[in-house]
Amino acid sequence: MNEEVIYADVIGDLAVSGGVVRLALYTEYPPPLSADGTQPPSEFRVRHRLVIPLSGLIQALPLFDSFRRQLESQGFPIDALKEALIEPSGAVPDKGA
Repeated sequence: MNEEVIYADVIGDLAVSGGVVRLALYTEYPPPLSADGTQPPSEFRVRHRLVIPLSGLIQALPLFDSFRRQLESQGFPIDALKEALIEPSGAVPDKGA
């Protein structure tokens, strides 16, 4: 069986319907430099969607939690990175969220 590798810069737009979870996988598209030499904000577009039964996602939650704890124990600055992240819409997330 061939394994397919899918790359995404951001996971977003999670939706649940009828026991099925749909996650949008976004890829970043940086625009060319503007005429004055500045870099306009990147655009994020949905390239793929992951569709998984809700039970499968719930079963994976402990795996994600364990991974986060491992990163934190190694000093990975998760909270600092969350503040710097850009939402798929291209907007900077509200720091109170």
